[in-house]
Amino acid sequence: MKVRIVPSAHADLRSIFNYISRDSPVHARRTITRIVEIIDDMSHHPQAGRVVPEYGDPNLRERRFKSYRIIYRIRGDIAEVISIFHTSRLLR
Repeated sequence: MKVRIVPSAHADLRSIFNYISRDSPVHARRTITRIVEIIDDMSHHPQAGRVVPEYGDPNLRERRFKSYRIIYRIRGDIAEVISIFHTSRLLR
């Protein structure tokens, strides 16, 4: 399966990096690296994420890393990452 990251999710990654790097650039790089690894894994295991409870749509799923939610939609043979955000925020 192919994985696509929409532009707004790329912006989410930049924002996460910028926020964490204020305190620790090393930790920011590690966090982003791990999130990207999870996203890459979606190509092999797209159904591994749980269904997003706010919507109940079996094609809208999420994976988590620490306090971050990685929301993606399965469309045919594409897993499309649509949002990455801290769990202290509400799903938009």
